[in-house]
Amino acid sequence: MTARPRRRVGRTRGGAGTRPSASIRYRASSASRARAASARSARSRISGGHSALEASSTTVPPDGKAKLSVPFVTTGPYPPGGALNGADAGPPGPGAGCQASGLITTVKAALLRLSDRLYDGGSAEYGALPAALIAATLVTGTVDAVSYLALGHIFVANMTGNVVFLGFAVAGAKGLTVWAPCLAVACFGAGAWTETRLGRRSAGDDPRRLSHAVAAHAAFVTLALLIAALEDDTKTATRVQLTAILAFGFGVQNAVVRKLAVPDLTTTVLTMTVTGLAADPLGKATVRRLVSLGCMFLGALVGGLLVLHQNVSTALGLALVLLAGAGMLARIGGAGR
Repeated sequence: MTARPRRRVGRTRGGAGTRPSASIRYRASSASRARAASARSARSRISGGHSALEASSTTVPPDGKAKLSVPFVTTGPYPPGGALNGADAGPPGPGAGCQASGLITTVKAALLRLSDRLYDGGSAEYGALPAALIAATLVTGTVDAVSYLALGHIFVANMTGNVVFLGFAVAGAKGLTVWAPCLAVACFGAGAWTETRLGRRSAGDDPRRLSHAVAAHAAFVTLALLIAALEDDTKTATRVQLTAILAFGFGVQNAVVRKLAVPDLTTTVLTMTVTGLAADPLGKATVRRLVSLGCMFLGALVGGLLVLHQNVSTALGLALVLLAGAGMLARIGGAGR
């Protein structure tokens, strides 16, 4: 019986019924894996930024801070050191500070132009202070609306009216009391005396004193706001507290305004303003006097509406916001004088 020849697998090149050798299968498998890896890499590059960074795209210097060599930022975890877009994490640049400085410069330039429209050489003589005094005049109208309508027909800013009310009360007029105008005048004077003693170290016309006085005034208005919100403002004890606190704050502010002596912007007294408006020829003085009158009227109107249709706390809240604005204007404009 003749032995059949044994088929030697792996040495034939192929043909019907033959299997490729192991080396051929390994090379084919390696080529397939390479093509698959290339395809995955292409898809990863197409969807750039949505896949994790590979180790080869991040270099780590000796200091341990990773620097990326790719132009996009991944959405996954940050690399070591917090480096993004090829830069180490560090303190923010000066961009925000430059923007804030530019904004302040722009606002100050606008305030100086307003000063020049109200006064001849106003920006050189008074800087940007007129804008702060205009805002303070709005506060006067608002708070005097509170004091007259809710605190017993008195004023905490206009002492002329209190002297007149005191005369009416002594004469026996109904609805008026003697103690209320006396308390307002006394606390107003105490505030002016205190500011004068504390401000002796600085020059009388130093614009920085206005920003300090407005800040102190805002603190007193904040205290009055808290009292009005927590207590019944119809009670005599509450009215006494509010009258004393608000009048003291206006005394502090008016002591500085008097020292600054910016014409026609006294923030509280309008008698001479009306006199000048009627007696003097038209000019820049006419404009600033009308502005002063209009601000006092507008503050009284809005404050009265808030007291009559809302409450005392709302009106004092508006006054506090206006004081904050006046303080900012005083700080910005103080360097201009």
